[in-house]
Amino acid sequence: MRLTFAIICLVLLLSNFGAIQSDEYVGEKNALEDLNVASLYERISPDSRINRTIDDIVKILNETRTEFIFRAWWRWHPCPENVTDPAFPAEYLEGVAEVGYTYEHLRKASAAIKENNPNVIICGAVPAQFLFKKEWNPITREILDENATGAMRLDPSKWGIDEELPSRYRGFPDITNPDFQELLLSWAKKQIDCGVDAIWIDMLFKQAKILEGLTGDVYHQAVKESYEAACKVVDEIHEYGNQKGKHIYVGTWAYTPLTFPYPPPELDFVTASPRIREIKERKLNDTKWEFIINITREKLGDVPIIAFIDWADTTNTPLGVFSQKLSKEEQREFLKYADRYFRKRGIIFAYPVHGGFMGKDAKILSFGKLGAYDSLAPEFDTYETIVELAKNKAQGNPLVSIERPKNCLYVFDKEIMPMKISVIIGKITIVVDAFDEDGINKVEFYIDDVLKFTDHDKPYSWLWNEFTIGWYVIKVVAYDNEENKAEDRINVIALNFGGGK
Repeated sequence: MRLTFAIICLVLLLSNFGAIQSDEYVGEKNALEDLNVASLYERISPDSRINRTIDDIVKILNETRTEFIFRAWWRWHPCPENVTDPAFPAEYLEGVAEVGYTYEHLRKASAAIKENNPNVIICGAVPAQFLFKKEWNPITREILDENATGAMRLDPSKWGIDEELPSRYRGFPDITNPDFQELLLSWAKKQIDCGVDAIWIDMLFKQAKILEGLTGDVYHQAVKESYEAACKVVDEIHEYGNQKGKHIYVGTWAYTPLTFPYPPPELDFVTASPRIREIKERKLNDTKWEFIINITREKLGDVPIIAFIDWADTTNTPLGVFSQKLSKEEQREFLKYADRYFRKRGIIFAYPVHGGFMGKDAKILSFGKLGAYDSLAPEFDTYETIVELAKNKAQGNPLVSIERPKNCLYVFDKEIMPMKISVIIGKITIVVDAFDEDGINKVEFYIDDVLKFTDHDKPYSWLWNEFTIGWYVIKVVAYDNEENKAEDRINVIALNFGGGK
């Protein structure tokens, strides 16, 4: 009896001190397991340059069924507390007021979004690869001058490495430097204080990879210490969240940290981006994405993999090519293709709703003036496509796409050449790609809304060989095993004088 009483008291005591996780905490930590729809929206604060209010942003997030707002806040330049922060010059404060870049903006935006949808996950972001000459810590409000930031820069000779850093990495901060760790964590903690639920850290493990390249030794002390320091940052953010009574999801790039022969970091999600070539050719690389999936599952289990179209300072980036080289129609078609591709592989595609620098040399700007990509801008006009893809995913509908015909000339079932429209002479085999996690029951083929054929088995196809002359609409409807459905259609010009049913 005394033993039983002692055990009960011990359990209660440990529970009070957090040694035993409650079911509520576990559920919160695993919320990403059911994630379906992610949108990239950088930043979630009002922007007077395009007359977008927080109410507009809430409406956009609702219409896109967004459950995870990726890069909702990106801390690059020093961010003031508010538009009257005495630590910043007046001219700087005028600029941040125009674009909504203060922590007060983040705090208000997070509260408004959460009021509308308490379950949405707001993901902030910080860079581990860059320092301005003058920085500041938003937690302590300490201003760091050039001497202080200079002492935080990466110096390989610290480990007795004689090789110099490649020019593109000179000025890179040192992740093993305690002062830089404190500064980096202050950027993350401040966003958490303002209401974000997740933190994405750009290039967190890059230093370890740079030093591996310099030494040629993945087990070199410099590599090992850099890797461990990056892992410590992840742990510190988790711990800060615990102190606040919530689990903060932490993510970074998938490839770099997971290819080291060390215990993996405690990441809650990882990210990856198509390369420039994949965007140009509008074809994703199977080998690359299979590797990312396999290494993530091997090292981290079933954590979410989030794909997004990345960017940097020029148009020679995935987003630069997507926005500047692809036409509106090609952008829409790539989004549909990427959504199907990633969904089939269990990867979450973060739709490019708003944000991402298109490049300092970009000629096509959002609303004729904004260097950030915006799906609602008339220059791109991809928003309705994103809304439809998100709706389809949120409702659990299957994926369906007409793979043939495309915008080409077809003569007697042979593809001849690309065109701006689809022209079919003679018969043609209509080929459909359909997918659902629960399986496809059937695919229906329609011509001008008249049902012509139903296919229950892969590959889903039908030979259209009827008398035709003029414009027609080919429509296909896919049903999953729970009778959810989705459709795709294409307008074609068809000429077939000898066709027979």
